[in-house]
Amino acid sequence: MSYMASIALPVLPGKADRLRNFANELAPHRAAWDRLCHEAGAFRHYNITLQETPQGALCIYSMLFDEPDKFRMRFGDTEYDRWWVGFVKDVHGFDLDGPAVPPPPSVFTWHAA
Repeated sequence: MSYMASIALPVLPGKADRLRNFANELAPHRAAWDRLCHEAGAFRHYNITLQETPQGALCIYSMLFDEPDKFRMRFGDTEYDRWWVGFVKDVHGFDLDGPAVPPPPSVFTWHAA
């Protein structure tokens, strides 16, 4: 069975262009990204959407994976981890080194028969 998870985070003022440039910024870290996505319960799909709203930009991260227990929320001191933690903090103001935040509850799910 596959699991879908999404998280919506605000984009801090002036940081939308950094988010738009995510693929280019990820490029030097791509091997680590690919390895970690496979380790995190074999991600099958990862999508980042930038949604402009009247209240400001919102980023929606969506993931499809097989093993939710392997989802990685703790980060170490590798080059990739420092980049990712710094990216999230700079773009969203969210500190991944802080206390773990439980995943949001799912309020409705539909699957095709």
